[in-house]
Amino acid sequence: MSSSVVPNSLLNLTSLRTLGLGKSGLHGEFPSRIFHLPHLQKLVIWNEEGLTGHIPNFINSTYLLQSLFLLSTGFSGILPDSIANMKSLELLVVSQSEFHGSIPTSLWNLPQITSVDLSSNNFNGILPSFISNLTQITSLDLSYNNFHGILPSSISNLPQITFLNLASNNFRGNLPSSISNLTNLASLYLYNNNFTGPFFSWNAILPELVILVVSNNSLTGPLPSQVVVPPNLRHLIIGRNLINGTIPSWVFELPALEYLDLSYNKLIGHTLEFQSSSLMIINLSYNDLNGTVSNSTFELRSLSHLILSSNSFSGAILRSNRFSENLKIWWKRHESLASLRYGFLPFLSKACTENVLTAENVRECPQN
Repeated sequence: MSSSVVPNSLLNLTSLRTLGLGKSGLHGEFPSRIFHLPHLQKLVIWNEEGLTGHIPNFINSTYLLQSLFLLSTGFSGILPDSIANMKSLELLVVSQSEFHGSIPTSLWNLPQITSVDLSSNNFNGILPSFISNLTQITSLDLSYNNFHGILPSSISNLPQITFLNLASNNFRGNLPSSISNLTNLASLYLYNNNFTGPFFSWNAILPELVILVVSNNSLTGPLPSQVVVPPNLRHLIIGRNLINGTIPSWVFELPALEYLDLSYNKLIGHTLEFQSSSLMIINLSYNDLNGTVSNSTFELRSLSHLILSSNSFSGAILRSNRFSENLKIWWKRHESLASLRYGFLPFLSKACTENVLTAENVRECPQN
């Protein structure tokens, strides 16, 4: 498809309510006056990397724009403080573009806004305490920017929020325990920051939580020993921290768990049987875990990746027709495991020198 510029004739469509442009190969400068069309309610531009432009100033409060969606464009510049005049704005997506600077104070005071996505830009600054003014917000994504500082405790005063992504920034300090007040939160992403101190000291993990990702920080101390198990938690990803102690029983009891990553920590002790039949990935590598791995783990029908590298496990893998056809098992050759017995395959067999076990080579490995 040949590329073209946005025609200025669009400025004559004074009754235009919705404008969508996507994957059309547009290039050049987007006419900023289109933002000011008097009846425009939705402006959506996506996958137009050749289209440049900026968000203009909004000089009065008569604008009707409800949705501003700019995804994967060549737009750049700052968010103007006059965004405060967009009193009807409910959705603001300015993602995968070239915006920079700090977030204007006025953004945190928009009364109707329910979703903000500023991810994958070059924004910076801190999160102010008055972020709690966003009482209607359900989704906030500030990931992959240069925000820094400590998370304000007032972040817990977002009663409607279900999705919070602050990943890949430079936030630091302890994880605020007040996040446990976000009782509607389903997805929480805090990975790739500089958080320190203990893991959340919750008596109950958020009841609606489905995804929790806090990997690649510097969290210390043990995981809480007793919490009320969240029934819908599917992803628990805490790898690449400094968590120590044993894995508490509630981790194994998560009924809907699909993805567990506790790798690159300082965990010790034994593993238990997993209660979730939905597990697809288990990564326990680079800890100091020991003991045997339950045979039932190898027989989980949905399990495709079992990563046990660099621990001190012992025991053997049961040869079983119930061994998942799609399962791959990672381990290190230097690990010492029990000698072979009939019906079992040791993790370390001279006849099986691959670093990855599959259902096929488990069955092909000869018994000693």
